[in-house]
Amino acid sequence: MNKSGSLGSIWVLAVATFTVAVAIRFAIASQDLLYVDRLFLPDDTYYSLAIARNIARGIGPSADGFILTNGFQPLITFAQVPIFWLGAGPDQAVRCAVFETAFLGSCAAAALGALMARIAGRPAGWMAGMIAAVNPAIIGNDLNGLETSLSLLVDLMVLHAVLSYARNPTAARECWLGALFGASLLARIDNCFLIMAVTPVLLRQVGLRSVGVAFIAALAVVAPWW
Repeated sequence: MNKSGSLGSIWVLAVATFTVAVAIRFAIASQDLLYVDRLFLPDDTYYSLAIARNIARGIGPSADGFILTNGFQPLITFAQVPIFWLGAGPDQAVRCAVFETAFLGSCAAAALGALMARIAGRPAGWMAGMIAAVNPAIIGNDLNGLETSLSLLVDLMVLHAVLSYARNPTAARECWLGALFGASLLARIDNCFLIMAVTPVLLRQVGLRSVGVAFIAALAVVAPWW
């Protein structure tokens, strides 16, 4: 199959995986909020939402509205700020946070299927994507209103970008990869281990200068937060 045909089949795989995943997750997220809370939401969900609410109010990153904190995962909290800009009340905010992470988890399932298709072929991609779409443990993580689904999605995007950049290094792909490195660190700081793992591969494939450009782009993304 030619390159365009392969790319088209991967898009079909990704869209199909996303459709199955988002239908399941949204159906569960639409249930009674007490049911969703009891099954999926830890205390940290409410802690993160409190910080997002205070950022939206202009108070800054604070859980109680008085003491500033950096004890949270920045990227998902920043992503939750628009919920409060739109005027959501407490229950609405929780519901929106669950739908937001359910959507991100569905995107991650699609990204995983596409990644496996690129690495091991379309059958492996279909298997990986559909397992991620219907696996109860993954669904539970995707409905917790926290950073897990966003972190996984960004990490999978990093791996996609590494593959694309190693095969065809360009300046635009250097900057995009670096931006994803930065986003990965903002999603979860322990994603530094993923970056440490792929850096030797990049150094061997494209050299120190190109990797340096990517790390400068990553620094530009994380510097405002630090």
